[in-house]
Amino acid sequence: MISLSPTYQELEAIYGRTIGRGARSVSVSAIRPGDGATTLAQALAARSAAAGLRTIYLDLNLHRPIIRALDTSWRPGDRSVANVLQPSADNRGFDLVPAP
Repeated sequence: MISLSPTYQELEAIYGRTIGRGARSVSVSAIRPGDGATTLAQALAARSAAAGLRTIYLDLNLHRPIIRALDTSWRPGDRSVANVLQPSADNRGFDLVPAP
């Protein structure tokens, strides 16, 4: 039998209760910097992509975004973000919409 780390088991439990049950979007937030919201959101995005789902990670962390938008004309509320979609830096299978 394969032994899984508690962190991986927790990720699978969250995935199973949300996306695994058909949720089409998941929001992850934190109270303080360093709480792990970005890590969890990226892990859920990678897990969804690994399951064959079309996955877009929308980074709305305005204080510490993963990467800055290259196209500064995009703003929340715009009808399309297709022009700013970027593949994840580590090729984890999901697309990223950087913070405006």
